Amino acid sequence: LNKGEETHTCGEDNKKAIQEKPHSKGMTVATFQGTQALYVLDERGRIYRSAIQYGRIQPARRVGSAPIHCDNPCLAVSEKAIFFLANTLDTSAVRLSASPLGSDGLSGRWRALPLPRQIHAPGLVWISQDRLFICSASSQVPAAIYTAKLENGLSIRSWEHIIDLPPGIRPVATATLGDRCFVAARSSQTGSIEILAVSMGRVPGMSRLGRVDDVRGDVSILVSPDRLILLDGGDRPGRVDLERRL
Repeated sequence: LNKGEETHTCGEDNKKAIQEKPHSKGMTVATFQGTQALYVLDERGRIYRSAIQYGRIQPARRVGSAPIHCDNPCLAVSEKAIFFLANTLDTSAVRLSASPLGSDGLSGRWRALPLPRQIHAPGLVWISQDRLFICSASSQVPAAIYTAKLENGLSIRSWEHIIDLPPGIRPVATATLGDRCFVAARSSQTGSIEILAVSMGRVPGMSRLGRVDDVRGDVSILVSPDRLILLDGGDRPGRVDLERRL
């Protein structure tokens, strides 16, 4: 993994589009039917949606509220629903909730969804095609990836275990490309970031792509057919791009 140039997360126009909201606690970019939108959860539990047009973030509008007061939430958005994974502040229990999206983009009433029995700590949730994925994120228990088929875009019946991840790491970000999932995981011993490639086809498999030792902040991953980019929030203005050709 090679360290690239330092870049800023958004231009001045994009900053103006979101500056009126409190600091975010979670966010995700959703893409379907050729359109993109940024969904942001703020520190007061309000969810906003900003359309992304020609690479610019448009003014945000509120589309709903989080189902619970929580820390470390993770959002996933499909064409039909918003999925919300977090632990409650009062009991520390992990909850997975879903809310339908109407034709006007507003979220409806939240409903609880079942979790894999092995999930005891908040983790990562994402959507690929018509399936929902969850990766447990505890550093005490080996992490694992699970998947469930979405029925009617919102309901699930059962979870399927895909693969266990190496012990001693805590997954912090994921990105998918085809039937592969790329996981950024922080080592509980060194604090470095391990980059894993997980095959989610008929025969699951996993390989290590590399390690990054100087990542200080929150981490996100972007992936294209020939490149993987790790975004490090760090402790400086902007973000640092760390690239690897696939």
